[in-house]
Amino acid sequence: MGGTTATTFADDDETQWCANVLETHWRQGTLDCILLAIANDKTGPTMWMDRKTGRIFAPYDGGFDLLVSSPEEVEQLRVRFGDWLSDHPEGL
Repeated sequence: MGGTTATTFADDDETQWCANVLETHWRQGTLDCILLAIANDKTGPTMWMDRKTGRIFAPYDGGFDLLVSSPEEVEQLRVRFGDWLSDHPEGL
């Protein structure tokens, strides 16, 4: 497992972004420190991607986004984790 630092990008506002990529094997509890730092807004944007499914998990200080590959998967997750969604009609 090795890390890769990608090119720094600049948008119209001259904000610079630097992407760092590292293959990580998820094991329960091993990333708790970084998840806590993200929840406390002490990191920059962070996300994990599953190579096999293409799913993306993007936590932030107010919750997380989960990007999945199909509307069917969205519905399965809505049924399984419906209690986690807000009262907003779209679950946002």
